[in-house]
Amino acid sequence: MNILVVDAEGSPVLDRDVEISITVDGTGHLAGLGTGRPDPTDRFDASSCTTFDGHALAIVRPMSAGEIVVTASAEGLGAGTATVFVV
Repeated sequence: MNILVVDAEGSPVLDRDVEISITVDGTGHLAGLGTGRPDPTDRFDASSCTTFDGHALAIVRPMSAGEIVVTASAEGLGAGTATVFVV
């Protein structure tokens, strides 16, 4: 899942990097998290990372059919949620 940090008006926040946390609920789990940063310091198997130019990528693996809810949050910026239905 592509993650883009946005401000309260919905504009992309590309001029700074922020630490985001990812939670996955339902029938899936977080398989990996990264940013494309050329010199990464975050672990790919962690549930948080520092964005790179406002971007991150979460790899979510479905374990069975059902609903998967992915939430990305950052202190001071709030949270965003995406729901995926797996058949």
